[in-house]
Amino acid sequence: MIRLPKEKPKEDDKEFTVQKLHEEIAVAETIFAGIGGLSAQKGFRSWFFGRDDHFSFEIVASDKKIYFYVITPKANARYIEQQIHANYPDALIEEVEDYNIFSRRGEVMSNWLKTKKSFVFPLKTYNKMETDPMNSIVNIMSKLEKDESMVVQVVVRSALSRWQRKFPI
Repeated sequence: MIRLPKEKPKEDDKEFTVQKLHEEIAVAETIFAGIGGLSAQKGFRSWFFGRDDHFSFEIVASDKKIYFYVITPKANARYIEQQIHANYPDALIEEVEDYNIFSRRGEVMSNWLKTKKSFVFPLKTYNKMETDPMNSIVNIMSKLEKDESMVVQVVVRSALSRWQRKFPI
């Protein structure tokens, strides 16, 4: 679980500009770029058993609170911890037991996003956005009732080098 201190606006920071927003998002982008730069698992073992070098970034709304989690393979735990602390020095990282947002009488709904075009076409990036893309997600999460929960999960891993050669950026 990752906890960041609530930031109080500084006296000279009364105006939150799009440029400041882009700079703050760029900090998180470096963590994802670091994951993309890791060597992807390959060979017979990963072909036969599947890859286990996935990282999961999760935003969880439960009991009227919002939590941030990173789930990582044990082998990469120290790496991701160092990446987070390098980019967010005030972050508190705590290893916790797996959470469970489900209740016995609850209903479960799930969904996923898929692009209309081929995956090789770019998504609209934060550089072209004028508002915080996380704001709408966190806003919805903050309005859930006490007995409602929600998770947004983004799973990432490094691409194999043949994929990177096929689709250069």
